[in-house]
Amino acid sequence: GSPLEWIMRFQGVGFVPNIVVQCIQYLWDELNTNGLFQPASVDDLEVLIDRYNAGQKINFELENLDANLVANLLLKFFEMLPE
Repeated sequence: GSPLEWIMRFQGVGFVPNIVVQCIQYLWDELNTNGLFQPASVDDLEVLIDRYNAGQKINFELENLDANLVANLLLKFFEMLPE
């Protein structure tokens, strides 16, 4: 993971990193999804993380990404933060 200071300097919106804002905005309408935070496909999650790390712009809605995958991306982001 990258230090939070680096993320905020280069990718932050106010005090919240872009990835967090984007995930929450997408998941807001998906809160009633059963099993929203159940484990997603590890392969799909790794591909999504690699795309973010490469600086690609990802539009969850246009790509019709599964809400479960986006929820897992958000969880993984917090897991990867340094202590």
